[in-house]
Amino acid sequence: MKTFKSGLGKKMGLGFGSLILIILALGAVILWKMSGVRDHAVMLEQEYVPQVRMSGNMERMVSQTMYNMIAYELSEEKHYFEEGSKTLEKVKSAVRDTKTFAETSPRLAELKTAAADAETKVSEYEKFVAETVKRNEQIAENRKSLQASGMQYMKSCYNFLANQNNALETEMVAGFDAEELSERLKKITLVNEVIDLGNATGIATFKAQALRNPEIIRDAQKNFDIMGKKLQTLLSASELEEDIKEIEKVGAAARE
Repeated sequence: MKTFKSGLGKKMGLGFGSLILIILALGAVILWKMSGVRDHAVMLEQEYVPQVRMSGNMERMVSQTMYNMIAYELSEEKHYFEEGSKTLEKVKSAVRDTKTFAETSPRLAELKTAAADAETKVSEYEKFVAETVKRNEQIAENRKSLQASGMQYMKSCYNFLANQNNALETEMVAGFDAEELSERLKKITLVNEVIDLGNATGIATFKAQALRNPEIIRDAQKNFDIMGKKLQTLLSASELEEDIKEIEKVGAAARE
């Protein structure tokens, strides 16, 4: 009987001991697994979450920059350029911060590569912006030149027209014959046609710019040939030095 009890006690002791060992082993595994979870949690908090936040902020600033720069390109209004320049500086700063952050862990190698690529793209975009500013400034200068030429064109046309109207009135009072009056009316008609061509060309120029459609201005180019022919006809029919000078001024303005 004692032998039976002794054997049973040993078995129970071994079983209980084995159970303790199993519990201890499971505890160690759980601790090891939880340690891995903790490491991943730290990684998420310190590496991946900031990465997502940085990417989101950068995307928002890039969108704001592009919106303002596109608005500047289309409208040529400098306040859009100024706002775009401010956000572009923020983008550059964000890229630098991202590059610095990417150096903190080898697990952020992809972020490091992306940041370097973003830095290159931002540099290229800055060059594009500089070219856009230069082009818009050139457009503004060209527009001023066109406006000045257009004003001179119209001024000379109306001076010539005024001279012809005054001459017609004088000739009518003096009793010039119908043929002479008809010649004067032809000049008046011609200069009015030249004025109409100038107006049509000016409208086409601004319409082409507003719609960004160069075909409109190309179509209007034919007006200059017609102007030239009509001005040549006026020159051939004019004798007064004053009239000839005004016609030449019109031609010079049209060629500028």
